[in-house]
Amino acid sequence: GCKKTKRSFLEKQNKYINEALYNLEKSVPNIYVYNSFDHLCDDKFCYTSLKGKNLYNDDNHLSKDGTDFIYPNFKEFLKSSGILDLVN
Repeated sequence: GCKKTKRSFLEKQNKYINEALYNLEKSVPNIYVYNSFDHLCDDKFCYTSLKGKNLYNDDNHLSKDGTDFIYPNFKEFLKSSGILDLVN
């Protein structure tokens, strides 16, 4: 099984910080915001564990398994944002 929390609850809980981050992203060059919800959540739920693996160490920090899970998606974000081009 998997552990999950309603996405709407977490989005409401994080509303103000996310708004501030997205406003910063819009107003400051070279600021990019990666939203892990798009990869850790579906339309209704955000998952804290999948396939018997805990994705978080605590209520805010990804575990090694969680990091491994989002890595391909995060790497694609870095590529599509041009961030990886900056380090080459």
